[in-house]
Amino acid sequence: MSPLARNAAALYVAALLLLAGLGATSQLRYRTQAGLLVDKEQAIVALATARSAAASVNGPLAVTNWARRAGMVPAPDAPNVEAAAAGLTPPAVPTPPNPWLEVQTVWR
Repeated sequence: MSPLARNAAALYVAALLLLAGLGATSQLRYRTQAGLLVDKEQAIVALATARSAAASVNGPLAVTNWARRAGMVPAPDAPNVEAAAAGLTPPAVPTPPNPWLEVQTVWR
């Protein structure tokens, strides 16, 4: 075997080993990425579940139901409210001496 053929064979084996190592590293990274994508899908599902659970506690409908149970009325319905216990009305608020805007809320 000539020295040129020996050097070419050694170079071929070295390149083959290098490519085998590169392929193994690529497969390892591919499996890692596939695992991360599965974890991402599970995290998205967990986030959606957590958001729906949170909406039942502090979402708009939960706040509305809590306010109604606490005796609060929506603003558009306020003029149509009748006092159930007429003797328990709040005291009259004195008018301020200077003209300015004052807002007072009484919950019944």
